[in-house]
Amino acid sequence: MIKKSLLIFALLYFFGIAAIWLDGATTGYEKSEYAVVLGNQVYPSGEPSERLKARLERAAELFRDGTVQQIIVSGGLGKEGHDEASVMKQYLEAQGIPPTSIILHSFGNNTELTASYAAEILQNNMNKSIIAVSQLYHLSRTKMAFAHAGFKDVGVAYPHYFEWRDVYASLREVPAWLKYRWQVYTEPECEDFLAKMDWKIAGLVYQSCHREVNSQTRKAIATYRVEGKYATVVEQLFRERTGMPAMKFACCGWEVQGASSFGTEIPGTVYGVFMMSDETGINERGMWDKIPSFTVKLLNVYWADI
Repeated sequence: MIKKSLLIFALLYFFGIAAIWLDGATTGYEKSEYAVVLGNQVYPSGEPSERLKARLERAAELFRDGTVQQIIVSGGLGKEGHDEASVMKQYLEAQGIPPTSIILHSFGNNTELTASYAAEILQNNMNKSIIAVSQLYHLSRTKMAFAHAGFKDVGVAYPHYFEWRDVYASLREVPAWLKYRWQVYTEPECEDFLAKMDWKIAGLVYQSCHREVNSQTRKAIATYRVEGKYATVVEQLFRERTGMPAMKFACCGWEVQGASSFGTEIPGTVYGVFMMSDETGINERGMWDKIPSFTVKLLNVYWADI
């Protein structure tokens, strides 16, 4: 009975590995503005590992053939003491990639943080496609992380590079994939929160939703746009319903000084609301109709350790 159970477990584990590899191999990609390269080991000498070089060279290929226009390099501080992202950027520059086409992210300590950062900097382009570059066995979970962060069209690319370490990494990937899948299943949707609460506000248009993750909080952020001619009414409505402070003109535009939050019918869930505009040439409320648009953000902070 024990042998039979172990055999069944081994077969299921094998099929899990095969499914993960197959998902990564069959997803493919379309022409995109951005490629995101996930970090990996940098040797004590400061040279990228062969695995990391292979990822970077794959991203460089995508840039040279016109598939992508910019490359985001994301990595953390490795145990060897090197900033992976900085090393990655230097390597790409040595391969002829213009520095202006490389975006640096030095806090991509894991797959989820990399996806979260990409969503943060590309929050106005969440409906556009993006290409994640990593090893084949890692792409299924990477694709899931980027989709969970809010991206609608996630392509993947992998280098044609294999080492025996990939076998061990594939064995580890199955529980990592299952753990992340459970996390995705149990966390709230990143969506139009106002529609979910049945708030109909004239002039307020939903743009996108993305997630931001760090060591202290996990939050989903829905972004809305409102034309300047409707901004006064929208601001007043949020002030009445949520207690949001009035916007004030600061050095760089109009913004809420501080934040307001209001409870929902979901126990333990709190939304925060912000309203702002980057317009710096107009500092009088009576001229808001001259401002092209304001941005409203609703934050669903669904986990905090602060």
